[in-house]
Amino acid sequence: MFRTLRSTFTFHLSLYPKTGVLVSSGSIPFDPTLPDISFMRARINGKNVPFIPGSSLKGPIRMYSESFLRSLSDENKDRYACNISGRSCDKDINRKWSVEEKYERSCLACRIFGNTLLASVVRFEDLFPFRDITEIDEEKIREIENSIAVRPGVGIDRAKGSVKGGALFSYEAVTFPFNGRMMMKNPEKWQVGLIFKAFEAANMGIIRFGRNKSRGMGWMEVKVEKVEIFSPSSKIVFTKFENGKFSSLSADPEEMGINDRFENGFIVLEGEDIEKLKGWTLENLENEIREAVGGVKV
Repeated sequence: MFRTLRSTFTFHLSLYPKTGVLVSSGSIPFDPTLPDISFMRARINGKNVPFIPGSSLKGPIRMYSESFLRSLSDENKDRYACNISGRSCDKDINRKWSVEEKYERSCLACRIFGNTLLASVVRFEDLFPFRDITEIDEEKIREIENSIAVRPGVGIDRAKGSVKGGALFSYEAVTFPFNGRMMMKNPEKWQVGLIFKAFEAANMGIIRFGRNKSRGMGWMEVKVEKVEIFSPSSKIVFTKFENGKFSSLSADPEEMGINDRFENGFIVLEGEDIEKLKGWTLENLENEIREAVGGVKV
């Protein structure tokens, strides 16, 4: 699928917490001044900076996408999204097969998010509380750290319905925005539409991120600030998989009502142009997914 570069879609994202958010390392921090459960931090330019790993976005978005895909049919659900706790796609794929054969044998969820034998179309980068690494300085770090709330937590004895003795702990919750990118390489049209669908679900609070989601945390608004599209043909190109072969589905920006134009193979969409791309990929999304699943052999 990636032997020929047809197009890349780079989404510049900003995530705005609508509730407190905690993406933790899962272990007790080495720093004794930090709460029992602290936000993940990365060492950048000698400073510890809170960040959200790309996997913490990809996981919840894939989970929602799989449930949405399965909802489109009462039969053959494994062709829409395989059962990873049962018989996942990669169990029936021969490592020596061609990419076309692996893609054909993979469910729609694996076609976009990948499996152990098929690369993912979607690639999430880590997100940071700044847009540019040059923004990091002592004042910025102090501002970030001072805006992190420390909340108390306590374990509950489910048998008694009361507080469990010795189960008091503390955890961090952040409310500042994070910025990062997500890239799609050679996506099918329905795959771009499914990502927009997932972002809508996140904005409604259906998808939540990090820990303590059942306690009201993890709701973040996902805003697409801009979309950079690269295509050697200077058209908006989607991959099309039909009859066991990859081909291209091309569209001129003006067909979508997009005002901007390609320059040196790039086009940058912002504001209304992003909404037009979104509307174009969401139109007939469910029918296009059902059409795509017709070519899945599992």
